Amino acid sequence: MNLNFSAWWTCIAQIKRSVIWFLITFALGLFSMGGLGGAICFLVSPVLSPIYGDFDSWHGDWVWPAMIGSGMAWAFGFLGAGFLNLRLERKGLAPVLRRTIYVAVLWCWALGVWWIILWNQAL
Repeated sequence: MNLNFSAWWTCIAQIKRSVIWFLITFALGLFSMGGLGGAICFLVSPVLSPIYGDFDSWHGDWVWPAMIGSGMAWAFGFLGAGFLNLRLERKGLAPVLRRTIYVAVLWCWALGVWWIILWNQAL
């Protein structure tokens, strides 16, 4: 396996805004004490509430760590969205469409993070 670290650093340098947002939201996920996790849970609640109920009705020792962890895990979505944005930019996609896809990736990542957390609680 050939690891070309200079290519990785070049790519990371090209998505520096996404890396900065990753660092900010990762720290905010921890230091907001669940506020960021609750906010992203609220954003994906139209999809999850019919299956798992409203998050105001959740109770137990798992809820607060899930709120904190989900906010921190959501931060990784910025890296994925940044890499995808870079590839779409290289293909010449219009900025408006790229931004829309960027936001959609972040929303889908939030949905996936909460889906995994709630699915594990249902087991």
